[in-house]
Amino acid sequence: MCSAVHQTTFTMRTLHSSLSPSLFRVAALFCGLLVFTHAQGQQRGRMSSCNGCSGRFGGAGAFELAVGPALLLDDGSGFGRPQANIAFFSRQRSPFKTGVRLGVVGLGSEVADALGSEGQSTRYRSFMPELSGVLRLDPFRGRFRPFVEGELGLAASVMDVRDFDAEGERTEHGIPGLDAGLNYGWSAGARVRMGGSAYLLLRYGSKMGTALELHDVESATPAASVLAPNRRDMSLGLSLGF
Repeated sequence: MCSAVHQTTFTMRTLHSSLSPSLFRVAALFCGLLVFTHAQGQQRGRMSSCNGCSGRFGGAGAFELAVGPALLLDDGSGFGRPQANIAFFSRQRSPFKTGVRLGVVGLGSEVADALGSEGQSTRYRSFMPELSGVLRLDPFRGRFRPFVEGELGLAASVMDVRDFDAEGERTEHGIPGLDAGLNYGWSAGARVRMGGSAYLLLRYGSKMGTALELHDVESATPAASVLAPNRRDMSLGLSLGF
């Protein structure tokens, strides 16, 4: 196996070359609003729990786990890939909730025999992790709770390569492909109460941002193509209120 395959090359784009200065100002304002709203909500949530107050919004928070297909658009053609994400929204007595969402989209995997080495193999895996701050408008407190969201964060396309010997033990590990950039978007959905503090979660979203290099694992080589910045995703999951 060529040593270049195992050499980690970090190719993160600088945000100044990817997005306009006006978008950076919007991003800064958005992040500032998230921090301010989160701090205010935490303070009000503590006050509510201390004095037993049960206002209209009830200081509600949520922990969410969801899975579903991501539709990645590249030159007008789309393909579905599995994704999973978790999100946390803090307790805030306000129709606006701030939270954090961490997700990953599986882009493919491949196993190839190492040349000239019987029993040895090389495994290629490509995926896209994401981390975003979320501002959610969640004004209703009935059984059916629709919401809309704004989202801003980072996404990266990652390809890792692992070598295994004949006994299945890993011998080497490298990341020959990594590209990251800023993305932003919106989503809409609903939480439907199933009982107690458990809700069925349905969400549909759209994201835009930096075009990322996408490494091809099917050819068992780190040959890169471009992952377009536009993406749609749908998810179904469980939301636990507190």
